[in-house]
Amino acid sequence: MSEPIEIKLDNKEVELRLLDLAKRSENLRPLMKNIAGIFTYSTEENFKEQGRPDKWIDLAESTKKQRTKTGHYPGQIL
Repeated sequence: MSEPIEIKLDNKEVELRLLDLAKRSENLRPLMKNIAGIFTYSTEENFKEQGRPDKWIDLAESTKKQRTKTGHYPGQIL
């Protein structure tokens, strides 16, 4: 019969790094605020460019006529 194999791991460095990561992720407010700003900017650019990278589909002729009557055409699609 063979003897059991014993494996010892020194994972103190890994534990310390994981604890540091957990500590830094306690307050996610600054990160979320930054992400929200990126999404807001991107959305505003999409509306300004009327689609990115591909332009939005043009309005139907009936919609253009209706908007012309109400004074809202030409203008942005959305």
